[in-house]
This record gives sequence, structure tokens and C-alpha cells, in this order.
Amino acid sequence: MKLYLSRADTLEDLSILRQFGCKYYHISCRYFLSRPKLLQKEIKKIFATHDYLVDSGVLSYKRLALTKHDLFFKDYLDFIDSNELTNYSEYDAPNRTDLRRYRKEMLDNGLKPMLNIREADITLADETVKLALEHNLKLGIGTNVDPAWIRDIFYFRYRNEFIDNNLLVHTWSRTGKERLNCMPFYSGSTGSWAYGQKKGMTFHFTNRRLKFYEAIAKETIRNSLAREVEKLGLDVDLFLKDDPYEVSKWNCKQYIEYQKHLTRPQKGEYWLKGDAALVEKDKKKADKLATNIIKATDNSIAVNSKELPVISGSSEAFTYTRKCDYCDFANMCNLFRAGSDCRLHDIKAINNAGDILNTLKVMLAAHSDRVAFALAVEKMTGGVLNEDVTKAIEQMFTWTEKLKNITDNTEEITVKAKGKSAISVGAMIMDSLSSKCSSRELLKTVVKQQNDIGIEQDNRQAVDENEIRDVTTSTNDIIEAEYTKINEEDK
Repeated sequence: MKLYLSRADTLEDLSILRQFGCKYYHISCRYFLSRPKLLQKEIKKIFATHDYLVDSGVLSYKRLALTKHDLFFKDYLDFIDSNELTNYSEYDAPNRTDLRRYRKEMLDNGLKPMLNIREADITLADETVKLALEHNLKLGIGTNVDPAWIRDIFYFRYRNEFIDNNLLVHTWSRTGKERLNCMPFYSGSTGSWAYGQKKGMTFHFTNRRLKFYEAIAKETIRNSLAREVEKLGLDVDLFLKDDPYEVSKWNCKQYIEYQKHLTRPQKGEYWLKGDAALVEKDKKKADKLATNIIKATDNSIAVNSKELPVISGSSEAFTYTRKCDYCDFANMCNLFRAGSDCRLHDIKAINNAGDILNTLKVMLAAHSDRVAFALAVEKMTGGVLNEDVTKAIEQMFTWTEKLKNITDNTEEITVKAKGKSAISVGAMIMDSLSSKCSSRELLKTVVKQQNDIGIEQDNRQAVDENEIRDVTTSTNDIIEAEYTKINEEDK
């Protein structure tokens, strides 16, 4: 998807867009004609070097008197012709009668404008889609059209026509998540990066999402972003003092990153062909499945070998770390240390059943904290019952019951093992937590697994220190009795 950025209304704003590498520009004719000659000259360079989208600007600029629309329509046609534009929208007429008249005149002149649907009216939509299909034109969806109408009525009605005819749809001005998720858009346009600072808004692109912060949270948010602002080479002091130029630079950079993200192929983009239609995950799968062709040298096969480190069950390679320098939450973390590993998680390496139980206790405590927070949010949002919170509470009780069965004193099993045995037994215990496995079944499974891998349960014999085994003496008799009982029942 292409995201066209507008509001290049001054040389200052245009220089910001250029500084951060904007790829797609949205230019409005009325704005352009009202600007100084020097700015017009700079904007014309965009038409020759960048991807652009042009509209009349009648709806976004000062209101135009009804008697002047015909005159400005001619100016708009001259603007398109004199600059030899190829990507432009139809004229924004004040009513449907003039809209049909202007459309006809543009088509009669051999122009191919983007046709716009600016209200949720299925009759107008039918007429516009039919005309777009007939002349192979793009479609535009106006700002005021409700996303629910676009998703449930408009796209549902014309989806097959769009896919079969490769019809491209553009969304005007609104590029939030709700808007972009209602249907696959080929492109969108917005000027929020520029006028956002006038309203005290702050934008932040992180984790593949563009976040919007209102003026009420301005001071807190901008203080948390100070480190990133400094890395970007901006003046932190001016940014925190709400300097329009520095804030606009920051906001523009976030939208440029968002622009780059949207350019990557996304699922549902029916206009892409061949390899371009693959999203990133699909491309990685394709790369793994592809055959590696190695060039032969000296009539023999050239082999590229690479030594890989041997990883054992007790290797520290099984414990992973997160680096503070690359963490998305570095700005808000109280434990941040440059060059350090993450110190938030306290789950240690799992080498025996005791470690597994300790880990499960930590995870259950973390889940309990999540449930408590969800309940508090539910109350603050009016007390309406939330199905997800109910499921989380039920899950917590289920996990608690399973953990209790495993840690019951009458059936406690302690296994210290190295290598494959530790992984095998640990995996079975973890698997039992996510299934409906009783403690009795777990005992049977663990003892059988130990026998299969050569671990003897009789601790009355001397065992070499290097052998895989250490069974708690206090539970030995219980295990023998229970296992005998299970075998008799099976017979």
C-alpha cells in the first residue's frame, strides 16, 4: 500500500519531507496555485522525480463560492495538462449534478481521473463503480464514509469485481487502523504529520503500528521519547518545549517509517502478481523450501561448509536474553542499562522437575496479575461483563488445580537428570499442563518414560555420579506401590 503525505505547503515543510526520504507526495491544486513561485517551482520537481497524487483541493482549502466552481474547474484542467500529470483525482463538485457534468467533461477530454465516493450512498456507489470498471479508473473513498459501511456493504458488494478487474481503491485523509482494516486499499493520503503538532498531538511508530497521543498526554509521552529524539539528531530541549519545527520533524519521521511499513506486501492485496503477492512470512517459507544451487569449480562440486556449535541439554544456549539497546521499551524501563541484558525475567534454566514446578509457579503468578488488571479495567469501563476476562479467570483456576495435583505431597516426584532425559521428562510434564491429564496418568507416563530411557527407579543400589538419575527416597515406596497397582489394573 502507498501512503501519500500532504501538507507540503511551505518550503520548511517540504524540506522536512525531503530530509526524511518521503517517497509518496499528495499535492492539492488550490494550495499549489496560492503558494509563492519559488515553492511552486520546488513542488514541480516532485512530479518528475517522485510518485505523487494530485487533487483539486476544493474540499480541504477555503470554501469556494458556487459561482466560481466552473472557473476553477478549468484551472484544474489546465494544471493537469500543463504539468502532464498522470495520477490525479476528479474535481470535487459541490453537488451530484455538477459532479456528473464534470466527470463527463474530463472523460470526454481523454483524461483518466480517480473517481470518488464521498458519502455512504449505494446508488452513487453503483454508478461510480460501473463507470470506473468501464473506463479502467481508480476509486477513492472519502473521509466521511463510515468504515463499517465500507467493510459490510461496499466491499462485500463489489469484492469480486475488484479482484477480477484489478480495480484499485484509495482512502482519503484517514489512515488509522480501523480505516485500513475495513478493506484492502491500494493507497491512502494524510496530512496529520503536519497539523498534528498544532493540536499538541504526538505520533510514534513502534512494533509496526503508528500510535496517536493526544495533547493531554503530551508531556509524559514526549519525556519518554527523549532518548529516541536524541538518536534521531533532533534538539531534545526544543522538542520538549513544544517547538513546532522540531515536533513536526519527529512526527514526519514517524509517518515516513509508517509509509515504509505499508509499502511491504500485505495479505489481501489482490492487485499484486507473482512474487510480489507473497507477504514476508510466505517469502521466508519459500526461501527455506527453495533449492540451493552451488556453482561447480574444477569439475567438482563446490561445498560451502560452516561449523555449528554443539548444544547440549545443559548448555547456556538454551537460556535466551534480550538486549537493552534493541528493546522497544527502553524508553520506559526503569532497569535499562546500555549494553546490558534484560533483567526483567527471572525464569532460570530448566534442568529438573523442581525447576519446572518453580517456573510454573512464576507463570501462574504472572497470569494472576494479568487477571487482576483485566478485572480492574472491566470495572473502569462501566462494569460490562467481558467474555475474555471470564475465560482468563476460568483458565487461571484450571491451571491452579493442575499445579496443585502435580505438587501434591503424596505424589511428589523429583528427578534430576542430564541431557535427553531432562528434556523428555520435562516436556511430558509441560504437556500435561496444557491437556486434561490427571496426576495419576502423569505418574504412569513419567515412570514408563524413565524405564524406556534406562532410568532405574530402585535407589537402593549404588549409582555412578555420571548416570542419569536421582529419585527422592521419600517417594520411592509410593511410586512402586502406585505403579504395581496400575499394572494390575491394566491386566
